[in-house]
Amino acid sequence: MTVPEPPIFQEGLELAAGAFYLPREADTELPKRLLRGEFCAVLAPRQTGKSSLRARTERALQDAGVRTFSVDLSSLGIDSVEDGDDVRSMWYFTVATRISEVASLGGELEAVWSRESLSAHERFRAFLREQVACRDTPTVVFLDEIDRTLSLPFERDDFFGLIREVSNGRATQEAWSTLTFCVLGVATPGELVRDPRRAGTLVTGSVVTLDDFSRAELAPLAEGLATLPGKPDAYLDAVYEWTQGHPSMTQRLCHALVTRRPNAADETSAVKELVERIYLANGLVEDTILRETDLRFAHGSGAITEDQRDRLLELYERVLTAKDGIEVVTANDDHFALRISGVVSFRDGRLRPRNAIFASVLGQAWIARQLRDRPYLSRAQKWADTEQEDWLLRGPELRELSEWASKREDLLLVERQYLSAAQSAEARRNRLRIAAIAGVSLALAVALLVMVALYRKASTAQRETAAALMRVRGNEVTERARAILLRFDSNVPGEVLVASADALVVWEKAKREGLTVGSELDQTITSAGARLERGLPLLGHTGPVRAANFSPDGQRVVTASYDQSARVWEAGSGRLLVTLSGHTGPVNAASFSPDGQRVVTASGDGTAHIWPLDADERFRHACRLIRPWTVWDERADLRRACASAFSPSTSHGP
Repeated sequence: MTVPEPPIFQEGLELAAGAFYLPREADTELPKRLLRGEFCAVLAPRQTGKSSLRARTERALQDAGVRTFSVDLSSLGIDSVEDGDDVRSMWYFTVATRISEVASLGGELEAVWSRESLSAHERFRAFLREQVACRDTPTVVFLDEIDRTLSLPFERDDFFGLIREVSNGRATQEAWSTLTFCVLGVATPGELVRDPRRAGTLVTGSVVTLDDFSRAELAPLAEGLATLPGKPDAYLDAVYEWTQGHPSMTQRLCHALVTRRPNAADETSAVKELVERIYLANGLVEDTILRETDLRFAHGSGAITEDQRDRLLELYERVLTAKDGIEVVTANDDHFALRISGVVSFRDGRLRPRNAIFASVLGQAWIARQLRDRPYLSRAQKWADTEQEDWLLRGPELRELSEWASKREDLLLVERQYLSAAQSAEARRNRLRIAAIAGVSLALAVALLVMVALYRKASTAQRETAAALMRVRGNEVTERARAILLRFDSNVPGEVLVASADALVVWEKAKREGLTVGSELDQTITSAGARLERGLPLLGHTGPVRAANFSPDGQRVVTASYDQSARVWEAGSGRLLVTLSGHTGPVNAASFSPDGQRVVTASGDGTAHIWPLDADERFRHACRLIRPWTVWDERADLRRACASAFSPSTSHGP
């Protein structure tokens, strides 16, 4: 009698015959859902067993009498095609060809594709409806590496809209009653479907979770470790401590234990020795999983946007430092995206570090290297999470932040929001200071006026007494003014200007009456007068100011800046009334409507925006965008809007 050989361990790739395959909940869930005709999306990090799951599911479906077609979207070979229309036609045709090869439908495909009056999308739809959807036999089409659609130079929502049509039409249209799709890849639902109005919650509500193995699920692997000296379960415990059931890493360590047989004092030491050699020593170079994860977060990789990259790194840092992880928010695309990257996992409803290997190699030192050119991002993210003003910079530190931001062309959204919030908070503090100074100045003015009145009405003797009293009061005024000036920043124009303007009349009358005031007060007000002659600065933009215009009544000013915003100011005081944010490029122009109730802006992002200005609300709320006007010819790629103005009649647009 032949004794069957024990299963073997395998490093990476789709598991071969004879290799260990450990079933998970998804091995039962996916076939059941597909047999019910449900669309399914298996979205998980790389090297987690998606291809092996697909292969086993196909066999299970075929055993149940279901026709299956499998297309690997990474092998279509159309990357060299540059024209967008050509890529669309070639992509749909190639996918249809792969399906027809399995079902021997070459002639039928050629007949459908000869309908030149139809678009490539419509021809693909006709091919599915007429040739693939078999009314007698249930059919499942697997599309592996679905994340390859993210780089397509045409609208992929059309494709997912077709899948939605098939899924929804199973119950009402006989032509679609037997056809089902299953997509697999490394992407989030939000990445796959950009416009939920066209594909709805097709992907979001159809995700099949592919979790790492639990310790109990790994138990069968002990059989393959039986030839090692020591206890197989002890080896497996040590492996699990490092991998937390990561499919590929677990298989690789078990394979290394069997093939290298490290000479260590105990099972734990043997596994640690291999972990250090395989992963910790040079894993970012030699290990495929760690290297791909590192490249995914690299600047300019294209795998994720720069905005999302830095948000995910900040989120990952919080996960690493949190004592018990972070609660998972299912509607948060960043949580799903971080899980897809492979560095974290969802366990017990919380976002936790994937395992000790990831936390060691791709830990806080690695995050610091990735974020070293963004010194304010961590503070900005903490402010965004807590909405507490304690995180906002002020004074000299805020000026350093503003200077740093003015030199950056790649500010993240959270950084721009943080800078704006910090500047607004600083402006509020300045207004309170100015109000305090104005109040003190008014009190001083009243006191001086009273003394002048007494001085004029007094007799000679009384005048002498009053003069002595006024000299004393003059000294008191000087000391109080000096104390006030020491409390506030003389480099902030608004503080000195407002305080001095309130006291200017009293100061002039005191001079005419021969009253003596301190030289410090004299110099401050003289300097402030010079500043008033030079004009009032409007401070707040973080980039060059492109244009400025007064409102028809002269009470407001609108400015346009390269920091992608326009701002409305109170002309008399220089107070910021509202920031108009929404453009994705520099704002080149901004103008008021003839009635002063609206503003039109023109931007380098190729759009003009109209904004309402609600006088009753006095700008306490951010303005609502009325309508974006697209102003470029997409075929000519003229993507700049350089000027904006209203027609004389306010009923018309820009």
